Amino acid sequence: MIDIKSAIIFKPNFFEKAEDIYSLLSSSIRWDDSMRARKTASFGQPYAQSEKNRSLDPFHPIMQELSDQLEPVIGFKPNNCFLNFYEDGKSKMGWHADTTHFLESETGVAILSVGDTRIFQIRRKKVPTEILNYVLTPGSLIYMPISIQEEWQHAIPKVVSERGRISLTFRQMKTE
Repeated sequence: MIDIKSAIIFKPNFFEKAEDIYSLLSSSIRWDDSMRARKTASFGQPYAQSEKNRSLDPFHPIMQELSDQLEPVIGFKPNNCFLNFYEDGKSKMGWHADTTHFLESETGVAILSVGDTRIFQIRRKKVPTEILNYVLTPGSLIYMPISIQEEWQHAIPKVVSERGRISLTFRQMKTE
C-alpha cells in the first residue's frame, strides 16, 4: 500500500505571476466547450486516443517556462499540457482516477493552478471516507505519481465563487 502523503508533492507557492497567467490563458486559448462542467484545451503530445488524429498546438511559451520549472521537482520533462478551465465555483470535476497506460513509466501528473483557490480532494478507493484535502491556491503545484491512481481517486468539488480557475496538467506521454 502506497504512503500517499509522502508520494504526493505539494507546493502552495510553486510559481509566481499566477494572476497574469490566468488572464493570459483565459483570454487567448481556443477552449473546447463540449463538456458541461468545464472547458478544456491540450498542447504538445496527444493526451488521448481521440487526439491522435488531429494536430495539436505546441506548448505556449508560458507552458514551456512552467514545464522547465517542473522538471527538476518531478524528475521528468513533460511533453503534454492539458488545461481544465473551471469558469466559476459551479464548475467541478467528479471523483475519478486518471488513466495511466499512455504515460511513460516512473512519471505521473503535475497540476499547476491559476485563478481562484479551489479544494483538491483525494480519497482511497477501498475506503471512500478517507479523504485528504489540499487547498490549491494560485501558483500552487500538486504532483501525483502513477502509483497513486491505482488506489486513490481525486476530485474538484463545487464552491461558492464567481471567479474562475485553470489547471495546467502536465504529463509525459508515451510517443511510441
